[in-house]
This record gives sequence, structure tokens and C-alpha cells, in this order.
Amino acid sequence: MRWTDSDTAFIDAQRVAHLASVGSRAELHVVPVCFVFDGERFYTAVDQKPKRVPPEEPEGS
Repeated sequence: MRWTDSDTAFIDAQRVAHLASVGSRAELHVVPVCFVFDGERFYTAVDQKPKRVPPEEPEGS
């Protein structure tokens, strides 16, 4: 994929990306990830620690 100057300027301005996956029961899971972009590829660190996003609070709580 070729990135435009506008694309790379946008990417360079970001501090965090969001990694999303969908489970076997169609549940969405999104976690923030730090990344490095070398102008062609994105790199992220992966470790053994579980990544969790706290459930949203119901409105009015």
C-alpha cells in the first residue's frame, strides 16, 4: 500500500492506535495500542498480559 503525504502526516500525529477483533459470538473487543510506523508498516508490542477494556457504565448510574 502506498501512503499519501496526508496519510503519513495524520499517522505521525497519532499517539495511540486501536486494535479491534471480533469473538466467536460476534462480540467486539477494542484495545488501545502504542505503535511505530516506519513509512510502510505498523509495529506494535505484544506481551502475555491480558488486554481488557472496562465495560461501559449504564447511563444514569
